[in-house]
Amino acid sequence: MNGHGRSVISLAVSPDSKYIASGSDDTTIILWDTEDSSVVRKWESGVDIVWHIAFSPDSQQLVCSGSEGRIVVWEVEVGDVIEVLEGHTDTVHTVVWSPDGTRLASGSDDMTLLASGGADYNCRIWDVETGTLKHELTGHKGMVWTAAFDPESRRIATASDDGSVRIWRVETGEELVLLSEHYGSVRIVAFTEDGEEIMSASSDGTIKICDSFSGECVLALEGHDSMVNAAEFSPDGKYIVSGSSDNTVRLWDCRDGSCLVTFNEHNDKVTHAIFSPDGRTLSSGSDDGKVKIRILSE
Repeated sequence: MNGHGRSVISLAVSPDSKYIASGSDDTTIILWDTEDSSVVRKWESGVDIVWHIAFSPDSQQLVCSGSEGRIVVWEVEVGDVIEVLEGHTDTVHTVVWSPDGTRLASGSDDMTLLASGGADYNCRIWDVETGTLKHELTGHKGMVWTAAFDPESRRIATASDDGSVRIWRVETGEELVLLSEHYGSVRIVAFTEDGEEIMSASSDGTIKICDSFSGECVLALEGHDSMVNAAEFSPDGKYIVSGSSDNTVRLWDCRDGSCLVTFNEHNDKVTHAIFSPDGRTLSSGSDDGKVKIRILSE
C-alpha cells in the first residue's frame, strides 16, 4: 500500500480488525480498509512527526503523539479531535491504552508515562475521561521508547534507552521489577495474555522473554542482524513477529524460540510489524514508505 510521501513511522490495527492506521514523518495519518487496502481517510495529524498511534480497545478512538510533547485523541469514524493532552516537554515516543480503555500511558524524551513515554526520560499515566495526569513514573536514565499495561491494567512496563525494562504498579506508581537483560536500547515491551511473562526487544538485535514477577529470563530469540524496531505476540500467544533494521520481518515460535519464516520484502528498515486482532493478517511498515499486508494460513 502506497500513500505516504515519506517514511512510515507508526502502524496500528484496530481491535475489530476493520482498519489499519499508519503515521508518517510527512505529518499525516492514513486510515486503511483491511479488506481491500483502500484509503478510508487521510488527514493532518496535529503533530509533526507521528511517532506513535494506537486504537482504543473499542476501536472508536485513535491516539497519536509527536515530537512537540503533544498527544491528540481522534474519533475514528468522523476524524474529529476529541482531546489534546499536554504535559511532556519533549518527543512522545509511545502512547498506549489500558485494556479497560480508561487510561492512557505515554513515554517521552523528557523521561516520564497516558501511559505516554518519551524523550524526557519519564512515563506518565493519564485518565482518559478527564485528561488529568494520574502518575509520573521516574527512574529511567534514558528516553522511554514504549510502555505496556498488563491484561488487568494493574501493572505497567516501560522500556528505555538505558537498556532496562521497569514494571510499575499503576495505582501507586511504585516500581516493582527492574529487568536488565539487554546490551542496547530497549524499543519494545509486551505482556503475555496471562500477564505471567513479558517480552522485550532491543537495538542489540535480540528479543527476550522473562518472568514478569521474578525477572528471570526464560527465552532468547536471536537472528536479526541489526536492531529490532518492532515485535509483538500473535493473538493466540503462540508466535512473535519482529521487524528489524536489517529490512526483514521474522515469525518466531514462542515454545522454543525458533524462527519459522523470514520475509525479505522491504527495501529499507522495517519500523513496524503487527498481527491483526483476529490473527488473519500480518502487516509491516518500513522506511521505504510501504505497508505490506500478508494473509496468514491456518
